[in-house]
Formats: sequence, C-alpha cells, structure tokens
Amino acid sequence: MIFSLIICAIFYNVGINNEKGLGQVDDKIDSSQPIIRQKQQLFYSGMELFGAFFFAAVNYFMGNLFNAILVFQAERPVFLREQANKMYSVLPYFMAKTMMDTPMLLFTPVLGFVVTYFANGYERTGEQMLKFYLVVSLQTQAAASMGYFLSSIFENEQTAAGVAPLCVFPMLLFGGLFANNDSVPWLSWI
Repeated sequence: MIFSLIICAIFYNVGINNEKGLGQVDDKIDSSQPIIRQKQQLFYSGMELFGAFFFAAVNYFMGNLFNAILVFQAERPVFLREQANKMYSVLPYFMAKTMMDTPMLLFTPVLGFVVTYFANGYERTGEQMLKFYLVVSLQTQAAASMGYFLSSIFENEQTAAGVAPLCVFPMLLFGGLFANNDSVPWLSWI
C-alpha cells in the first residue's frame, strides 16, 4: 500500500480518465500551440503513462519476488528435515505451497490496483480494468515463482536476495523502456 501511494503521488492523473469511452486528450494537449508543440505534449503524456506502468510493474514484481525469497528461506530447514524423514517429496510440498499462496497472490494486487488505477486516471472500462488486473496478478505469480526458485537454489537468504537483482535486471533492461530492441539486434533475443 505504501508503494501504491508513492506511485499515486508521482504519477497522479497521467492517464486519460475515459469515463465516456471517447479517448479525449484535450486536457493533455493545448490546441492553441503549434502542431509540433502539440505532438511533443502528446509524446510526453505517453511517456508519463508508460513510466507509470513500468514503475508499477517493477514495484509489483520486486515486492513479490523478495517476499517469496524471504518466506521460503524461513521454511527451508523444516522442509529439508521433513523431506529427509521421507514425510513427503518436493512435488506435494510445492503444490501445497502454491495452492496456499495463490489466494494471497491474487488478493494482494487488488489493494495496489484499487489505489493506483483510479488515481492515475487510466481508462475506466470493465475490460481495461480486468486486463490490468490480470496482467498484475500473473506478474505476481511469476515473481513468486522466481522467488521460490531462487530461494530453493541457495542455502541462505542473503545469497538468494543478492542474486535476485542479477536475474531481474536483464528483464528490466530489455523490456523496451530503457533500450529499443531494434538498436541492439544481437541481444534482442533476451
């Protein structure tokens, strides 16, 4: 919730509050300016919108990634002891862990979604809201999965938390906001 409020403070009303579904951008562009200035204003508005999406996406991903790393590391000694005693194998533990975490991973994005979506002035149609929530909820699932994976590889949480940014930074770099994939064709496969 704190990061959602920070996102709201930084990116308040960057979108187009589209209650009528008309896509009006009159409040973002001054029609009395020359056409080149209008295009610049439209470009800046678009970049603000993409920046808000990017910042929110990174926030949701990193929060859930590090939460999964820290939670699993606390349970690791118990899991290893019970697996050594042949109480259960990896698959039942993983399935039970995933099933128990799924409701929380589906509910947590709702809190951030409700705060940021309306404050940032994104398009307010049911379809767009559902798409936004679906992307955010899938992103939290992917982040938790990556967190469990990194946490299961390393012995302690400091190592897992230290390696996590090394796995995330290539995704951030080649996500398209920092560098155009066409400008680095030999790395665009990443």
